[in-house]
Amino acid sequence: MIHAIGQVIQDHPASPAVIAQLVDIASGLDLAEVEPQVRELQAEPFASREPLRGAIINFLAFRDLTSKAGQAATNPKQNGKPEFGKGKSIRKVGLTDGQRASGKLMRRGS
Repeated sequence: MIHAIGQVIQDHPASPAVIAQLVDIASGLDLAEVEPQVRELQAEPFASREPLRGAIINFLAFRDLTSKAGQAATNPKQNGKPEFGKGKSIRKVGLTDGQRASGKLMRRGS
């Protein structure tokens, strides 16, 4: 089945909407095996039409995220923590002291 999905994506015999649905299915199932076909399709003029363009962007973004998360898990720092997360926490940026304190109270209460 995975091979068939990759073949249809590669040959794209259907409309962009149908191919976009296949790319979305491949993304939802995290089918890394079809990534080469999706990358090849991205370079073709056929792929510039919506909703296919958005489906390809989402698929590749998800693949990049999952591959980076896998690398961080297999390459931890010496202290055992993953490499990502070096900067300030997004949750704390731009919050007032009162907002931070109420957030701590809410977490304790749940």
